[in-house]
Amino acid sequence: MGLAFLYGVKKYIAKEDVLADKDKHFSINFSAQKYGFLLKGAKKLNKPIPTPGQLGSLMYTTQRLSIAKDYG
Repeated sequence: MGLAFLYGVKKYIAKEDVLADKDKHFSINFSAQKYGFLLKGAKKLNKPIPTPGQLGSLMYTTQRLSIAKDYG
């Protein structure tokens, strides 16, 4: 688990677009349109943050982010 700042989203329409950025992806498989999330300031946390195993668990509130600072 970690924290990062999402500063943009890149839409890939063709496989050639994905291949042009292949050094930024874990996979170069392409089927239909894809999106790339542009992140900066990524930081790995030292301890895991307990989260519920449900949809939306990665949507963090300001309260959860302030708790995350204690785990960094």
